[in-house]
Amino acid sequence: MKKVFYILITALILIASTVLIVKWDQWKYYFRLDNTTLAKNLVVAPENEEFQIGKASTYVFNVKNTGSKELRIENILTECECLISDIESQTIDAGESSKVTIQFTPENRGEFTKYAMIEANTAPPYTVMTIEGEVR
Repeated sequence: MKKVFYILITALILIASTVLIVKWDQWKYYFRLDNTTLAKNLVVAPENEEFQIGKASTYVFNVKNTGSKELRIENILTECECLISDIESQTIDAGESSKVTIQFTPENRGEFTKYAMIEANTAPPYTVMTIEGEVR
């Protein structure tokens, strides 16, 4: 019985180690000791009557480094080709801000909710930006 127990514990340790190694690029931010955080808020959003199929509408988010270390934005991920992102500066000093611009080009009528994610040296590494509206 002890032998089975040791085999199970060994297998569990091997599996956990493998998962940690394979997913390290996502988990490494949780083990950081530095204080890098960000705050985001929507500062420019179009009015509903401005949305037209095939016409780009622009959203602007203010991204502020609320931590004590330099914030590095590694990527901005969007959920579809209808979203195009741009960032004013990919490195933001402590206490400073930058602008993230998201352009949305609607393809259909109706209500929509779209997401873009900032990947940065924060814990957690992803911050979600949400845009909503209705194309009439």
